[in-house]
Amino acid sequence: MNTCPECGSILDAHEVCHSGHCNSQRMRNTVGSIEFESREEVDFSQAFKPPTEWWKAWQFKDATTPCPTYDVRWDTLFMDIAELYAKMSKCSSRKVGAIIVSDHQILSAGFNGSPAGSNLCQNAGYCPRKRLGYKSGEGIELCPAAHGESNALVQAARHGIAVDGATMYAWCTLPCKACAGQIINAGIKKVVCLAGESYDTLAELLFEQAGVEILYMTL
Repeated sequence: MNTCPECGSILDAHEVCHSGHCNSQRMRNTVGSIEFESREEVDFSQAFKPPTEWWKAWQFKDATTPCPTYDVRWDTLFMDIAELYAKMSKCSSRKVGAIIVSDHQILSAGFNGSPAGSNLCQNAGYCPRKRLGYKSGEGIELCPAAHGESNALVQAARHGIAVDGATMYAWCTLPCKACAGQIINAGIKKVVCLAGESYDTLAELLFEQAGVEILYMTL
Protein backbone atom coordinates (compact mmCIF):
# COMPACT_ATOMS: atom_id res chain seq x y z
CA MET A 1 0.00 0.00 0.00
CA ASN A 2 1.34 3.35 -0.97
CA THR A 3 1.08 6.32 1.31
CA CYS A 4 1.90 9.96 0.84
CA PRO A 5 5.28 10.81 2.32
CA GLU A 6 3.99 14.24 3.27
CA CYS A 7 0.70 13.54 5.05
CA GLY A 8 0.62 9.74 5.32
CA SER A 9 -2.70 9.34 3.49
CA ILE A 10 -3.31 6.28 1.31
CA LEU A 11 -2.65 6.91 -2.39
CA ASP A 12 -4.59 5.19 -5.17
CA ALA A 13 -3.00 3.91 -8.40
CA HIS A 14 -3.47 7.20 -10.21
CA GLU A 15 -1.94 9.25 -7.47
CA VAL A 16 1.06 6.94 -7.29
CA CYS A 17 1.98 7.76 -10.86
CA HIS A 18 2.44 11.35 -9.78
CA SER A 19 5.65 10.49 -7.97
CA GLY A 20 3.73 9.67 -4.82
CA HIS A 21 2.71 13.27 -4.20
CA CYS A 22 -0.60 13.73 -2.41
CA ASN A 23 -2.75 15.33 -5.08
CA SER A 24 -5.71 15.45 -2.75
CA GLN A 25 -3.93 18.09 -0.75
CA ARG A 26 -4.08 20.36 -3.80
CA MET A 27 -7.84 19.79 -4.26
CA ARG A 28 -7.41 18.02 -7.61
CA ASN A 29 -10.43 16.26 -9.09
CA THR A 30 -9.71 13.51 -11.55
CA VAL A 31 -12.13 12.51 -14.32
CA GLY A 32 -10.56 9.87 -16.53
CA SER A 33 -7.34 11.35 -17.85
CA ILE A 34 -8.56 14.97 -17.63
CA GLU A 35 -7.68 16.85 -14.49
CA PHE A 36 -9.48 19.99 -13.30
CA GLU A 37 -7.46 22.00 -10.87
CA SER A 38 -9.12 24.53 -8.57
CA ARG A 39 -8.49 28.21 -9.25
CA GLU A 40 -7.55 30.73 -6.66
CA GLU A 41 -10.19 33.30 -5.78
CA VAL A 42 -9.53 36.74 -7.28
CA ASP A 43 -10.94 39.90 -5.73
CA PHE A 44 -11.70 41.88 -8.88
CA SER A 45 -12.98 44.84 -6.91
CA GLN A 46 -9.49 45.28 -5.52
CA ALA A 47 -7.54 44.17 -8.59
CA PHE A 48 -9.10 46.83 -10.82
CA LYS A 49 -9.92 49.47 -8.28
CA PRO A 50 -8.65 52.88 -9.46
CA PRO A 51 -6.61 55.00 -7.09
CA THR A 52 -8.59 57.25 -4.81
CA GLU A 53 -7.45 60.41 -6.61
CA TRP A 54 -7.41 58.96 -10.13
CA TRP A 55 -8.18 62.32 -11.71
CA LYS A 56 -4.75 63.56 -10.65
CA ALA A 57 -2.92 60.84 -12.58
CA TRP A 58 -0.67 61.85 -15.46
CA GLN A 59 -3.27 60.75 -18.02
CA PHE A 60 -5.48 63.56 -16.75
CA LYS A 61 -2.83 66.27 -16.60
CA ASP A 62 -5.07 68.53 -18.72
CA ALA A 63 -8.05 68.05 -16.43
CA THR A 64 -7.78 71.65 -15.28
CA THR A 65 -8.32 72.95 -18.83
CA PRO A 66 -11.75 74.62 -18.94
CA CYS A 67 -14.33 72.69 -20.93
CA PRO A 68 -16.32 74.44 -23.70
CA THR A 69 -19.32 76.29 -22.36
CA TYR A 70 -22.65 74.45 -22.29
CA ASP A 71 -24.38 76.64 -24.87
CA VAL A 72 -21.52 76.55 -27.38
CA ARG A 73 -21.51 72.75 -27.49
CA TRP A 74 -25.27 72.54 -28.00
CA ASP A 75 -25.25 75.31 -30.60
CA THR A 76 -22.57 73.50 -32.59
CA LEU A 77 -24.51 70.23 -32.43
CA PHE A 78 -27.78 71.73 -33.64
CA MET A 79 -26.10 73.71 -36.41
CA ASP A 80 -24.54 70.46 -37.63
CA ILE A 81 -28.02 68.93 -37.71
CA ALA A 82 -29.38 71.95 -39.59
CA GLU A 83 -26.61 71.46 -42.14
CA LEU A 84 -27.70 67.85 -42.65
CA TYR A 85 -31.24 69.01 -43.35
CA ALA A 86 -29.88 71.55 -45.83
CA LYS A 87 -28.33 68.68 -47.79
CA MET A 88 -31.85 67.36 -48.40
CA SER A 89 -32.68 70.45 -50.45
CA LYS A 90 -32.95 70.08 -54.23
CA CYS A 91 -32.31 73.79 -54.80
CA SER A 92 -29.60 74.29 -57.42
CA SER A 93 -28.74 77.72 -56.08
CA ARG A 94 -28.62 77.67 -52.29
CA LYS A 95 -29.35 74.88 -49.82
CA VAL A 96 -30.86 75.92 -46.49
CA GLY A 97 -31.82 73.81 -43.50
CA ALA A 98 -33.51 74.87 -40.27
CA ILE A 99 -34.50 73.19 -37.02
CA ILE A 100 -36.49 74.51 -34.09
CA VAL A 101 -35.28 73.55 -30.64
CA SER A 102 -36.61 73.96 -27.11
CA ASP A 103 -34.87 72.67 -23.95
CA HIS A 104 -32.32 70.92 -26.17
CA GLN A 105 -35.06 68.92 -27.91
CA ILE A 106 -35.78 69.22 -31.64
CA LEU A 107 -39.39 70.25 -32.21
CA SER A 108 -39.45 70.64 -35.99
CA ALA A 109 -37.23 70.81 -39.04
CA GLY A 110 -37.33 71.92 -42.66
CA PHE A 111 -35.30 72.70 -45.76
CA ASN A 112 -35.93 74.88 -48.80
CA GLY A 113 -37.65 73.41 -51.81
CA SER A 114 -40.77 73.30 -53.96
CA PRO A 115 -44.11 72.83 -52.19
CA ALA A 116 -45.32 69.25 -51.83
CA GLY A 117 -46.52 67.84 -55.15
CA SER A 118 -44.37 70.05 -57.36
CA ASN A 119 -40.91 69.37 -58.71
CA LEU A 120 -39.74 72.75 -59.95
CA CYS A 121 -36.60 72.51 -57.79
CA GLN A 122 -35.59 69.03 -58.92
CA ASN A 123 -33.64 70.31 -61.90
CA ALA A 124 -31.90 73.60 -62.60
CA GLY A 125 -33.62 73.63 -66.01
CA TYR A 126 -36.98 74.19 -64.30
CA CYS A 127 -35.79 77.06 -62.08
CA PRO A 128 -37.13 80.40 -63.42
CA ARG A 129 -34.31 82.31 -61.78
CA LYS A 130 -31.64 80.09 -63.33
CA ARG A 131 -33.27 80.27 -66.77
CA LEU A 132 -33.29 84.07 -66.59
CA GLY A 133 -29.68 84.22 -65.42
CA TYR A 134 -30.26 85.55 -61.90
CA LYS A 135 -27.49 85.06 -59.37
CA SER A 136 -28.02 83.69 -55.88
CA GLY A 137 -30.05 86.17 -53.88
CA GLU A 138 -31.50 87.89 -56.94
CA GLY A 139 -35.00 87.56 -58.38
CA ILE A 140 -36.30 86.00 -55.17
CA GLU A 141 -39.88 86.82 -56.17
CA LEU A 142 -39.54 84.26 -59.00
CA CYS A 143 -38.33 81.45 -56.74
CA PRO A 144 -40.94 78.67 -56.50
CA ALA A 145 -39.40 77.20 -53.34
CA ALA A 146 -40.57 77.64 -49.78
CA HIS A 147 -37.72 78.65 -47.51
CA GLY A 148 -36.23 76.25 -45.00
CA GLU A 149 -37.07 78.45 -42.01
CA SER A 150 -40.66 78.79 -43.19
CA ASN A 151 -40.97 75.04 -43.77
CA ALA A 152 -39.75 74.31 -40.24
CA LEU A 153 -42.44 76.61 -38.84
CA VAL A 154 -45.12 75.13 -41.10
CA GLN A 155 -44.26 71.58 -40.04
CA ALA A 156 -44.58 72.56 -36.38
CA ALA A 157 -47.98 74.18 -37.04
CA ARG A 158 -49.16 71.18 -39.07
CA HIS A 159 -48.45 68.80 -36.21
CA GLY A 160 -49.70 71.11 -33.47
CA ILE A 161 -46.31 71.77 -31.91
CA ALA A 162 -45.92 75.02 -29.99
CA VAL A 163 -42.67 76.87 -30.73
CA ASP A 164 -43.21 79.92 -28.53
CA GLY A 165 -39.93 80.76 -26.78
CA ALA A 166 -37.93 78.27 -28.84
CA THR A 167 -34.65 78.70 -30.73
CA MET A 168 -34.24 78.33 -34.49
CA TYR A 169 -30.98 77.05 -35.95
CA ALA A 170 -30.70 78.04 -39.60
CA TRP A 171 -27.97 76.75 -41.89
CA CYS A 172 -27.77 80.01 -43.82
CA THR A 173 -26.88 83.61 -43.20
CA LEU A 174 -29.49 85.86 -41.58
CA PRO A 175 -33.01 84.79 -42.70
CA CYS A 176 -34.80 87.02 -45.20
CA LYS A 177 -37.41 89.63 -44.26
CA ALA A 178 -40.34 87.33 -45.07
CA CYS A 179 -39.00 84.51 -42.93
CA ALA A 180 -38.04 86.97 -40.20
CA GLY A 181 -41.67 88.09 -39.93
CA GLN A 182 -42.87 84.49 -39.58
CA ILE A 183 -40.16 83.68 -37.04
CA ILE A 184 -41.06 86.68 -34.92
CA ASN A 185 -44.81 86.06 -35.06
CA ALA A 186 -44.33 82.37 -34.19
CA GLY A 187 -42.71 83.41 -30.92
CA ILE A 188 -39.14 82.29 -31.66
CA LYS A 189 -36.86 84.09 -29.21
CA LYS A 190 -33.43 83.24 -30.60
CA VAL A 191 -32.03 82.62 -34.07
CA VAL A 192 -28.65 80.99 -34.63
CA CYS A 193 -27.34 81.39 -38.17
CA LEU A 194 -24.09 81.50 -40.11
CA ALA A 195 -21.90 84.57 -40.09
CA GLY A 196 -21.70 86.25 -43.49
CA GLU A 197 -23.25 88.88 -45.70
CA SER A 198 -27.04 88.86 -45.46
CA TYR A 199 -29.29 89.13 -48.50
CA ASP A 200 -31.83 91.18 -46.55
CA THR A 201 -30.65 93.87 -44.15
CA LEU A 202 -34.23 94.72 -43.14
CA ALA A 203 -34.53 91.38 -41.36
CA GLU A 204 -31.87 92.37 -38.84
CA LEU A 205 -33.80 95.51 -37.95
CA LEU A 206 -37.02 93.52 -37.52
CA PHE A 207 -35.34 91.02 -35.23
CA GLU A 208 -33.78 93.80 -33.18
CA GLN A 209 -37.08 95.62 -32.68
CA ALA A 210 -38.87 92.38 -31.80
CA GLY A 211 -36.25 91.48 -29.19
CA VAL A 212 -35.17 88.30 -30.97
CA GLU A 213 -31.60 87.36 -30.09
CA ILE A 214 -29.32 86.69 -33.06
CA LEU A 215 -26.22 84.52 -32.74
CA TYR A 216 -23.85 84.39 -35.70
CA MET A 217 -21.68 81.29 -35.88
CA THR A 218 -18.54 80.55 -37.87
CA LEU A 219 -18.05 76.77 -38.25
